[in-house]
Amino acid sequence: MSFVRTLAVWLLGVSSVAGLGRGALAAPASAPGAPETGPYLHELLKRPDFSGAYARILSMRGLPPWVRQGGTSTPSQKVAVAGRPWLLVQSCKPHDCPSEHVHILYEPRSQSIAALFVRDPSAAANAPPDADRTELIWLGAPDGTLKNALLHTLRFTE
Repeated sequence: MSFVRTLAVWLLGVSSVAGLGRGALAAPASAPGAPETGPYLHELLKRPDFSGAYARILSMRGLPPWVRQGGTSTPSQKVAVAGRPWLLVQSCKPHDCPSEHVHILYEPRSQSIAALFVRDPSAAANAPPDADRTELIWLGAPDGTLKNALLHTLRFTE
């Protein structure tokens, strides 16, 4: 996971130099203090607006079944990305969160959605010593701003 964290920090530094700066990052939409929380992923999957958008970005093969089913998630958080309100939803592989997790940004008004699936075999409970290939898989078609926001969430994972 340290590779992913290092990659995220490096990419965020590059984006700051490129002029994207802090406005591109996911940050709590509310005032300082505890971020406002919302529904869990399994609850969002019961909503037709979210489940339809989510199903569209999961058409890619090779994702484990828990990603479609919701996995183990935390409450969603309302965040701002480039000044717009989004829901940040994070979930992981049941009983093995460090090895696989997904970070989702959803904008309910437009039903826009983008996600980042992370697979880190070296973090698995039964990882062989040579497992050191972290995969970052973009879901949907996130632009640079959304990619930076999703990478920013990796800094706070673990």
